[in-house]
Amino acid sequence: MARPFTEVDEIWSAAAASATVTYPNARFSPHLVGQMKLMFILSAFSGTLDFQASADGSTWINIPYYQSDIAPVGSLATAQLSYTTSSVHDSYVVPGGPWKHFQIVMTRTAGTITAWLEAYEHESFLVARAAAVENLVYSPDIQDSGDLEAATKTITVTAEAGTEDYSVALTIAAPASSKMAVTRLTTRLSVTIDSFTGATILNYRIKRGGTSIGTGTISTGSSTGNKLVVNDVTTGTLTGAATYTIFFWVDQITNCIISVVELWVGVGVNGGADAQCLTIDDVDGLVNLGWNVVVQGTGNMELQVHSPKGATWLTAAAGDDYDTVLYARRTAATADLMPPDASHGLVVVVPSSIGFMLGDMTVATDIACIDSVRLTRVR
Repeated sequence: MARPFTEVDEIWSAAAASATVTYPNARFSPHLVGQMKLMFILSAFSGTLDFQASADGSTWINIPYYQSDIAPVGSLATAQLSYTTSSVHDSYVVPGGPWKHFQIVMTRTAGTITAWLEAYEHESFLVARAAAVENLVYSPDIQDSGDLEAATKTITVTAEAGTEDYSVALTIAAPASSKMAVTRLTTRLSVTIDSFTGATILNYRIKRGGTSIGTGTISTGSSTGNKLVVNDVTTGTLTGAATYTIFFWVDQITNCIISVVELWVGVGVNGGADAQCLTIDDVDGLVNLGWNVVVQGTGNMELQVHSPKGATWLTAAAGDDYDTVLYARRTAATADLMPPDASHGLVVVVPSSIGFMLGDMTVATDIACIDSVRLTRVR
């Protein structure tokens, strides 16, 4: 049985003239050229690029490719690439093949271009086949109600009322692929208290679709200013549209006056939890994985990506199973948390499923949420 191979070839180095490179050739000659990754460095480059294949070496057609250095990755296309005075780093994957003949046609009118090709294929493949590229993309983002109070509201009731004080419908998009599943939502309620008269405590309850997801005390001792409470949701249908209703009441007469009420909801965890919030099933093999995780608040947090899903949160304690970790990183600031190379993502071998876990947050009233996730693999 022939062994698999990976080969790398420098196509051009600061080329300043039009050129066509055809494979196989004298310096780069796998039996058949299969899946390829093409990397380009352009310097004030104006011109075009075509990726073409042929069965006989004389009749050429443009073949599908997708851009791999964006999140999410681009869709399959065959069109000629055109640049005008561009200075960028671009990467493209040509997933089809194995191609008996492959060529890159470059026409140049200005600037220079440097390029490399990585080819991945098996020497024993003697017939053409089409490799299926699987792209899974999910972008739930954090949903924000905005300020629900147009002016001020005076809370006078001393017990939870049957009618809510505020209501808002927010939608967490469902993943397009059945392989992805949301396992946890998190909410953050912000209330600005202007004053207390007589009363000293403000209580609250939040319901999602009529079911209580959090209740308790927002403020005690007549404390005013901005107050925050967080609650997670792990039961019921977590994606799609849901109506959130908010109730307030005080401990005794006379009242509490509030002026700002705002609710955030996302796929994630609150500052007191270390938990899995998103899973991806049936994605074993070599994958390119990218994500964007954001904190609503002022503190820091940690992301852990595990395979298989459902692994235990790692605390660096003795006995922790690090064999499940694909990636772990702690933020040093409130900036978005991405892979080490945000443009290309994390290339990793996945043994089975994937679980995204968030936690170890420094501020209890913050929430950390999945802004977007993408996974690409060639099956």
